[in-house]
Amino acid sequence: MEYKLSKAGIDLSTHEILNGLADFEIDEIDYKVDKLYMISDKRFESNINKEIFKFKQNVLLTNEFSKALKKCSDFS
Repeated sequence: MEYKLSKAGIDLSTHEILNGLADFEIDEIDYKVDKLYMISDKRFESNINKEIFKFKQNVLLTNEFSKALKKCSDFS
């Protein structure tokens, strides 16, 4: 993963990647119309979010969350 990220111009160490993903929890809130995804403040401010996920807010709708996950799958 570190290699693929570096090829994409994202320089994170293995330590930063592992620590950033270890406890990356997102809460899912199911409403009748859509789902909301909430990211903790700690993870929202992490290098993983700033460099890979790039969530601009810590509450996301399903389509925003799906787009970010699809982008991240390129690095796995």
